[in-house]
Amino acid sequence: MKKRIKQILIGSLMAIITLVPIVSNAATVRTGSTTGGNFSASGTYGAYTVTSQSLVNLHVASDTSENIWCLNPHADILHDEKTVMPIQNYMNISQRDINYIAAGIDFIMNRSGIADYNTRAAIGQVWIWLQMSSRTYYTLNNYSFTGTGSASFAGIRAQADAWAASHADSAIGQGWVYVGANDGFAVDRSKGQITARFSVSYGGYLKLVKETDSNKHLVDLCPENYSVKGATYQISTRPDMTDSVGNLIVNDDGSSNTLYLNPGTYYAKEIISPNGYSLDANVHSVTVTSGQTATLKVTDKPNFDPLTLKVQKKAAEKTDNNLSLEGAEYTVKYYKEKTEDTTGLTPFRTWIFKTQLDSNGIAYFNLRDKFKVGGDELFKDDNNAPVGLYGTYTVEETKAPAGFVKTEGIISTQIIDGNNQGQAVNILKDVVDEEKVITVEVDKVSEEKTGVKTKISGATMQLKKADGTVVETWTTEKDKSKVFKGLEAGKYILHEKKAPDGYVTAKDIEFEVFAVSEVQKVEMIDEITKTEFTKTDAKTGKLLKGATMQILDEKGKVVKEWVSEDKSAKFEKLPVGKYILHEAKAPKGYELAKDIEFEVKDTTDVQTFTMADKTKVGKVVFFKPNNVNTGDHSNIYMFSLSFIFAIALTIFMAVAKKEKGRNK
Repeated sequence: MKKRIKQILIGSLMAIITLVPIVSNAATVRTGSTTGGNFSASGTYGAYTVTSQSLVNLHVASDTSENIWCLNPHADILHDEKTVMPIQNYMNISQRDINYIAAGIDFIMNRSGIADYNTRAAIGQVWIWLQMSSRTYYTLNNYSFTGTGSASFAGIRAQADAWAASHADSAIGQGWVYVGANDGFAVDRSKGQITARFSVSYGGYLKLVKETDSNKHLVDLCPENYSVKGATYQISTRPDMTDSVGNLIVNDDGSSNTLYLNPGTYYAKEIISPNGYSLDANVHSVTVTSGQTATLKVTDKPNFDPLTLKVQKKAAEKTDNNLSLEGAEYTVKYYKEKTEDTTGLTPFRTWIFKTQLDSNGIAYFNLRDKFKVGGDELFKDDNNAPVGLYGTYTVEETKAPAGFVKTEGIISTQIIDGNNQGQAVNILKDVVDEEKVITVEVDKVSEEKTGVKTKISGATMQLKKADGTVVETWTTEKDKSKVFKGLEAGKYILHEKKAPDGYVTAKDIEFEVFAVSEVQKVEMIDEITKTEFTKTDAKTGKLLKGATMQILDEKGKVVKEWVSEDKSAKFEKLPVGKYILHEAKAPKGYELAKDIEFEVKDTTDVQTFTMADKTKVGKVVFFKPNNVNTGDHSNIYMFSLSFIFAIALTIFMAVAKKEKGRNK
């Protein structure tokens, strides 16, 4: 750990070194062991021709205990105080080159399998000269390697090259050079030996595995709407997530991509939830170890609708008999698809619910078992509570309560979905279904004029069910229909209990009431009574004129009066009942006829009644003297009476004439 802290501190100073000369952190470089190994090499270093020494001398930095490597072979390491600075600041070498070189040295010294330290050191020194030859001012023209390590060099070099190439992007290399106190920051090639040390560490890997934390049985039912795929976690070096070193995105199988990271502690937080899940608000920590793959296991909670949907039933208009809206049946369908148009789709679940009355008498239902009367099982979570899955829900009335018209078509289509924070943006909303009542309009009419129907008053009417049960009794009013709101669908009988005066009772009408929104009309026609009266000669049967005729009711009141003509008298709308036909005055020469009792019956037939008159009874005899019979005094008396009347009349006229003359 102390070594790592030192490396971090040195790395932090690299940015400062480019601006400020480093004269602190002076390190005493001491000679370590001298490896046995003979080789020769020659090359150029800038304008200088250099030749290697015969032995490889490996030294150790006193400040870090790390190996000091010669970057060029022409001079020995100086044993005085040196200043350490980042190699990038002193030489033309990139960070990737440092990673490459440090990884190669690491392989030779720690992973090559060569037991002898001196041999590893000798091979490492020649290998680093070869690497620096192509990356710095120094060029290694040729070399020969004999003695210690010569037999192994070629094979180890190839392995080191391969290891460095495969780890240059993943290795975390560091390099420092030691320079003389008077070198400054200029490359002074005349000073000869440049010494450096390298260290390397390797990062680790981080991946994520995401699982469902609950209600997996529901998730498995609807993988179309519930999948951990797409869940995205931000990875940060800070618990407050203020920086980001990459994102882990979950695949179908719940595993994510892999990030290569420096060893250390990292933090993960979900920034995009997968389809159907709530956003994971937790900050997770995980430790990445060099060369290892750390797996962060997280869970997500599937998001469901609590099924608080309430469907309330209301009457669109007032009913005559305060009908109950209890018992209306609704079909609710669930589709996995999220769409407003469910035409042609097959529902995944179907439920049938029936309305009940709450404490205030309001008819409603919720998506609960207490209201369910048919269909599939409800979706239930781990706590056995009904829930709604993401998808589309439709509500349709399939049976109206008695007296009401079923609402046609789907009355509600709702989609449950979520945003990328896992929140349900669409929750099932309450529905109010205003239902129309069954309306029947009954008219009592008369067609006294062909083609002209008028609503009549005074009829006593009854509406009966098919079994004869009387629904209502009422009396018709002029120009007014009888309207029923809320009749149950079914068969009925319209019955006229009593016709208005002058009308014939109509026959019963059987009809059917349907549960439709249109006003259903029923019409009953009453016909009028028709009567005909004739006055005739009793002997000849001929019609008599001049008779004053009367129709009297049972109380003796005159209902009709007319004078007979040579045709019958016709009367309409004479109320059904008993009457008296009375002759108030007979024609001249006829005797008054006796009253006739008759009855106007409840029939549409023309009812005919006839009254016949007889001529008067008596004789007129004229006196004839030559025909007077002895012993028969009747004619004598008549003659004497006539004679006396003639004399009196003569005297009366003479006196009257005389009185007239006096007055003048």
